[in-house]
Amino acid sequence: MHSLQPLLHEQVILVCAPAQALVAPDGSMGAAPIQGVYHSDVRVLRRYAATVTGSVVEHLSTDQRSASAVRHLALARGLDRHGADPRTVLITDRSLSCDAEQAGFTETLTVQTARRRPTSTVLTIELAADLSPMDMVKAGDRMDDLSWSLIDTTTASLQRGAVRTAVSAPGARLATKGTTLLLQWDAEADAAHPFTASWSLTASDADAVVQAASVLPTRRRSQYMTRRPRPGWRWHSTTSTTCCWPAGRPRIVLSQPQARPGSSPCSAGTPCGLRGCCWRPTTPGPWPWRREPCAPWPIFRPSAQRRHRRAARQDHA
Repeated sequence: MHSLQPLLHEQVILVCAPAQALVAPDGSMGAAPIQGVYHSDVRVLRRYAATVTGSVVEHLSTDQRSASAVRHLALARGLDRHGADPRTVLITDRSLSCDAEQAGFTETLTVQTARRRPTSTVLTIELAADLSPMDMVKAGDRMDDLSWSLIDTTTASLQRGAVRTAVSAPGARLATKGTTLLLQWDAEADAAHPFTASWSLTASDADAVVQAASVLPTRRRSQYMTRRPRPGWRWHSTTSTTCCWPAGRPRIVLSQPQARPGSSPCSAGTPCGLRGCCWRPTTPGPWPWRREPCAPWPIFRPSAQRRHRRAARQDHA
């Protein structure tokens, strides 16, 4: 049977170029073929599952805090008595970060309960990674999961080619079960003292084609324009994909390791396509803006009214 490209419309998406994460609304990963954490067009984390005392948590809500941060709220009903009023919740805060060297995926888990007596539990995270290229994932296929190597009691890593992934979980017990990495914390919480645990994943690619930009564009496009459009032409606005990002949109700016001095590319890419970038001068210059075919730049088109005026002047002449 021919494999189809997975759909994205039901996924929660985090972006911090060149890293991105696509997860289910309940925070899990692995149920859909496209889910996972990606860096440099490679999926560095394929599967994620959280359990509390061996029982799966029940999703309540998802709060997208920003382009690179999200909060998931779930019930840990395995810790409560049988009743209509759950009293224990699991709060999961996730964020993406990136720099010129590597990308980071950080997660903080908080167990909160309204019970006065301390509640003891075991918080378990299951991770699996395949380091499959994005092109293969988009085609509906993937590589086999890799086995994790334990570096010490709180750190594990795996590598394929130039791509390396490492997991760090302070205060946790790390163990492997086949190709699955287990992170376990012995938690104790009550109404006055919630339990908090965190872990992080870092990914690097020595052969990366693009990397996070070291300087973000802060000026508006009009401050860079040194030539006015010719008479009869106008800008067609594409405010959702403009390349000079306002302060709230710095999350998809890319640069290239082999870039020419004084310039950096800027990407307005969508998930699974962050390579559609175009060159932009970092300082004003006497040249007009240059469009690349893959870039979502505004284009010049003559307005209908000015076309009619031009035609009337030509006829009068």
